[in-house]
Amino acid sequence: MTLLHTISGSEKTSYVAHINNYLAEDQFLKRYLLCKLINVAVPGTTDERAINTKRVLNPWERNENLTLSLISAKAIGCTVVNIGTQDFIEGMWRS
Repeated sequence: MTLLHTISGSEKTSYVAHINNYLAEDQFLKRYLLCKLINVAVPGTTDERAINTKRVLNPWERNENLTLSLISAKAIGCTVVNIGTQDFIEGMWRS
């Protein structure tokens, strides 16, 4: 059995408004949304000192950031089964 969760337009609007309410003015956020969002949900989950923040990241540094996001998401109880750094990378190119 395959379960699929869909998000209605009103749910999506509410999520976006909530995220914008907390993080719209955060300059750091523009490049590090997931780590920051996890810290909004559960403050202190991601040690922001561990995030590679230089302007241009090499592939290993980018992967470290994405792995940190996945580990942090798991730590707060998000289900991330069959989700890896490559999924994030592919998602970035689609947006």
